[in-house]
Amino acid sequence: MPFNRRDVLKALSLAATSPLLTRCEGALSQQPQRLSTTLEQTAEGEWVRSFSGPAVPQNLEFLDEVTKRERRLHDLFPSSTNPFTIDTAAQLGAGGYGLSIVDRTAMGEVPSAADPPWALNMVPFGVAIDGVIIDPSGPWYDGGPADPQNPFDRACSGWEYDPIFPTVASLVGVPAQVRGHVQPGPGARSGSPGLFHYHGVPRLMLAALRASLPEHEKQTVLVLGYSADGFLIIDSVVEAGANTTGQRLHLFSGYVLRDGERMPVSRTNPALVPPGTFDGTFVQDWRFDPVLKRASIEQVLRERGEYLGLLASDVAAGTATFQLLDERNGLVTDALRLAQTTTRSWAYVLTPDWPEVPRWFAREPSASFRSAIIPLDEPAARPAPGRRQLYTACSEALADVHVWHGRPPY
Repeated sequence: MPFNRRDVLKALSLAATSPLLTRCEGALSQQPQRLSTTLEQTAEGEWVRSFSGPAVPQNLEFLDEVTKRERRLHDLFPSSTNPFTIDTAAQLGAGGYGLSIVDRTAMGEVPSAADPPWALNMVPFGVAIDGVIIDPSGPWYDGGPADPQNPFDRACSGWEYDPIFPTVASLVGVPAQVRGHVQPGPGARSGSPGLFHYHGVPRLMLAALRASLPEHEKQTVLVLGYSADGFLIIDSVVEAGANTTGQRLHLFSGYVLRDGERMPVSRTNPALVPPGTFDGTFVQDWRFDPVLKRASIEQVLRERGEYLGLLASDVAAGTATFQLLDERNGLVTDALRLAQTTTRSWAYVLTPDWPEVPRWFAREPSASFRSAIIPLDEPAARPAPGRRQLYTACSEALADVHVWHGRPPY
C-alpha cells in the first residue's frame, strides 16, 4: 500500500495530540479504590459477575499543566460547560444501577473476527476498576451545531461527535486530565448532581494505579475494568513478565483518520454530511486500516524515536515491541498472563491512540448496562425521549445507518 508524506504528517499529528498520560504527579502516591465484584454460576452454567460499591471517581490530586497548581478531580465540576456536581452517592449494586454481566472471559469465550460487531448506540461500554462507568458516546450531528442537551440522532445523520476530540471536549466539559465528565441526572438543573463517567482513558486513575502496583502484580496483565458484554478491559502496556514475548508489549489500535474533505461513509446519511475535513471531530472520521497504521507507527518511530510511550531505542534493543488490535479494539489473550483465568480468552484494551475506549461490542451488552445512563424509554414524568429515539428517527430507506444486523434494537 502506498505510504506518502501526508500520511506521516497525519500520524505525527495524532501522536502529538494524543499523549499517553497528562502529568499528574499529585496522583502518583495515591492508591485508587477498586470496585467489588461477585462471580456466581447459574443453573444454566453461565458465570455471572455482579458489581457493587461507589460509582464515583476517587478525588485524586493532580498537577494542572495550565495553572501549575495542584487540583483535585472533584473540583473540576461544576464548570461553565458542565454545570453539574458529581453525585457522590451513586452506587453500582443493589439500590443503585444494579450492574451485572455474563462473564465471558471466565467462560473462555473468544469472539470470531467474522462475527458482526454490535454498535454501542449509546449503551455504556463498561465499568472501570475504580467503579466509574465508561461511556464513550457523544451527541449526534443534525445539520446544526453540537447540542449536548439533545444527544440523539434526531436527523438520522449517522455522524457522532467524539467527546474526546479537543473542540468537542471543550463544548461538553470533558477535561483532558480526567477524560470524563458529569451526566445530568433526572430533573437536571445547574448545580444538581449527576453521574460522573469516563469518555476516554481514565488518565488520573491509570497513572495512580500503575504507580502503586506491587512488583508481583506486574507479572500479570493490569485489568482496568469489565465491559458490558462480559470481557475484561486491560491496560495497553503489558510488562515483559506479564506476556510470553519476554518484551514489554505496547498495544495500539488499528484506526487511522480518513483523508480529505468529508463525504458520505458507511452507515451515514448521504444527504447530511458535516462540512470540513476528516479531522477527528466525529467518530466516523476514522477508519480501520491496520496496514496503514503499522506503517505509520514505524515511520513515527524512525522520525521521532517515540510513539505514545513506545521508544524506538527499546524496540531496537529488543526490550519492547507493539501489536495492533482488531476492529473492536481487542485481542485474543494467548500471549498474555491473566490473573483472572488460565484458559484461552479475549479482552478489550484502552489505548493511548484513538478510539481510547472501544466503539464496538463483540457480543450483546448486558440489559443492566443498556439502561444504566439513558433508558430505552424515559419515564412518563419526563417529556424527554429515551434511547429509542436514536433509531426511530431513521426511515426505512436509512435503516442501515444504525446497524442491528437483523437483531432487535436494545
